Amino acid sequence: PKSSNDTTASFIKEATNVEDEVDVSESFKEPDLSQGSHLNLVNIECLPGYAQPAFEGLKTFIWIQSRLYSICMESSENLLLCAPTEAGKTNVALLSILHEIGKHVSEAG
Repeated sequence: PKSSNDTTASFIKEATNVEDEVDVSESFKEPDLSQGSHLNLVNIECLPGYAQPAFEGLKTFIWIQSRLYSICMESSENLLLCAPTEAGKTNVALLSILHEIGKHVSEAG
């Protein structure tokens, strides 16, 4: 039942009524853009104003953070990310925390 490949990496997505699984174990390296591949990295300026200071000094998220951005910032679904050291897990967790904080932030700040 597992199938589906992404052009930026080998992802396996399995959807059930309870969970979505994205398996990056076979190809976790950052995609090679030298061969004309296109990668949509999320710009930090796309974040709500209250969340931007948490990523001061960054212009964009790396590919795995960009891939998981909508799951972290636009849903309240559970997420489990297993990845090597320095793969970007901390910022993915921070995005999820900021999403929860954002539920309690007014438009005025």
